[in-house]
Amino acid sequence: MASSARLQRHTSCIVTYDISESSCVQRCSRRHPHLHAASDPAVVTITVLRMVRASVMHHPVALILILASLMWCHTAGQDRTRYVDNSFFKVLGVLLALLLSLRAKAGVSTRQRLIERIVLMINSARTLLDLVAQVQPENFETMHKVIYYSYMRIARWFSDHADSDDDIFGPQIQDIPREFQRDLLRAGGMLELGVPPRSVIVYLSKVTDILLDKQASRYARIADGEIKNILGAFDSMSICDEDIQPDRLRQLLDVLIFLYVVLYPWCVDTEGFHVLAGTTLGISFTFYGLSILTHEIIHPSRRHSQGIDLQATFDLAFKTIERQREMEQEFMQQAHSMSKDGDIQEDLRKTVSDNFRVAYDVVEDSYSD
Repeated sequence: MASSARLQRHTSCIVTYDISESSCVQRCSRRHPHLHAASDPAVVTITVLRMVRASVMHHPVALILILASLMWCHTAGQDRTRYVDNSFFKVLGVLLALLLSLRAKAGVSTRQRLIERIVLMINSARTLLDLVAQVQPENFETMHKVIYYSYMRIARWFSDHADSDDDIFGPQIQDIPREFQRDLLRAGGMLELGVPPRSVIVYLSKVTDILLDKQASRYARIADGEIKNILGAFDSMSICDEDIQPDRLRQLLDVLIFLYVVLYPWCVDTEGFHVLAGTTLGISFTFYGLSILTHEIIHPSRRHSQGIDLQATFDLAFKTIERQREMEQEFMQQAHSMSKDGDIQEDLRKTVSDNFRVAYDVVEDSYSD
């Protein structure tokens, strides 16, 4: 009985990109947030540094002009005189807060819809595999490879890897049984040419009919419903991948942030230069950082610190399904060997479950590295 990896009781999770200082690594964002990580001083410090770095990388010219305005205000001796009306400054600040909140709300809604569709696709794949495992258990491995390969093609289409061979997960076309290779190659093998892999989902319906018992009409109807769910999820993910807000709105927001910060030194007359400089830079990094953050949230499937890594997410899901399948087989074998006359009692089930909890190191649904 293998115990090579810890098995989470709730195994559904979304893997996101975590852009570090030197590379891109992955982290799991499980059903419960990382409450302990949010209060970690090191995490807070890294988050602030990333916000500052992103602001400098995306808006270097604006920051240079803001510093020039600050120095001009100081050298001209105007840091004790107010040249900008407070009413204008407050209205501009309220407008900025409103625009940023609207962008953040739209981004969170898009991200939530994308996560819902991903979970729906994973659950539909589980259902299809369960149907095959119950009707034709000998075809489970074939069905697992076909769906696994199909989902990896879908993930590559929505990620930034469609035109590269980096970070390839899951089985390749040569790992698929020969009878399915040609059709899978036609349906999902032309991502680099700009052909979406939607046909590979339609082909899953044919594969399901082949691997399931043709007389099991009830199972076939369930499988057709799951295929429809996967097609609907794919279409919804395509909508989420589109730019839901025009570039003009982002450009307007950047201009308003620039005006707000560049005019700040000219509307304050009671602060010293060092306090004024720190406040001006703090406002600059805060607003520009929030603008970049909201822009990343609006595009949840792209490679950035807030993006969802679809390939790693599907890879984790199918490896979990395969591992659970192995556990089920070993569980039933042990239960059958320990039972008397084929009669299974509740005490026997608890005994076998306790043995597996120790052997597979099953843990509660809490975050752990």
